[in-house]
Amino acid sequence: MFLRRVAFGCLLLISTACAQLPRPYLPSEPDPHYFLYQDHIRIYYEDVGQGEPLILLHGFGETHATWGRLAPQLARRYRVISVDLKGMGFSDKPDDGRYRVADQAAIIDALADELRLKDVTLIGHSLGGGVALMTALLWQERESPRLKRLVLIDSAGISDKPPHLISLLRWPVFGPLMFHLANPTVIVKQIFRGNYADPNLVSPELVEAYARSMQAPGGRSALIMTARQVIPENFAELVARYRSLEAPALVIWCRKDRILPVSDAGKFRDALPRADVRLMDGCGHSPQEERPAETLRAIERFLEKGDRLLFH
Repeated sequence: MFLRRVAFGCLLLISTACAQLPRPYLPSEPDPHYFLYQDHIRIYYEDVGQGEPLILLHGFGETHATWGRLAPQLARRYRVISVDLKGMGFSDKPDDGRYRVADQAAIIDALADELRLKDVTLIGHSLGGGVALMTALLWQERESPRLKRLVLIDSAGISDKPPHLISLLRWPVFGPLMFHLANPTVIVKQIFRGNYADPNLVSPELVEAYARSMQAPGGRSALIMTARQVIPENFAELVARYRSLEAPALVIWCRKDRILPVSDAGKFRDALPRADVRLMDGCGHSPQEERPAETLRAIERFLEKGDRLLFH
């Protein structure tokens, strides 16, 4: 029933947007800071501050801009590397069909090699949390000392039931057709209404950043490919392997998350051997945007004392 309502709503969006379909848009880039993956795929990242490295990974359809209120503060004491995942933001969006979580994790691993990083804290929101977990498992397989801590924020990776938007995009024809026809700015605004507990807090700058990424050549196709490949085939096996991750982990979750249920936070606490959970009130799926000060405090406390549990 919900998906039918979503589909009907998307048809309404199409009817209002088709009269003025947006022209293909390539965002004007800031001072480019790219890592060239496999010699041909440009991955954009921002690298600020000094100290222990933190790699920040955004969610589905987002960009590094989601960390705009946290990264400058964290950079006062740490080296903060905010990445645009392949297919999103300023990163390339090739039509190569390689948008699995494992594909994204391989890119993060290669970037860490390129930057010669050690003692890394991976911080991931939503899809970015799933990428962080996959990267951590990759490093664990190699017995690499690279991972120091994990921070998972309203994270994917513990349930094989995709959110409603991703389910819609996985439809064979109808979902992708609607996604291609509807105005990106309208789509992003609708997504924010579902993501935020208080839609009045939606930042116009974030709406613009996410819409520009979607409008860029290949942007919508990349998101559709990501949606279709977001659940790993060996999902149950991967979750079982979380028990091998000995690094301290902090799980942050908003009680009013309508995208990924707050009950998933408890599942992560059970699956990870050294995890603790911080639940937040008054926010939806994106606490780093809705409750940045509280999210920052939780992360900073964990970074300072991540060798023991902080919250009870």
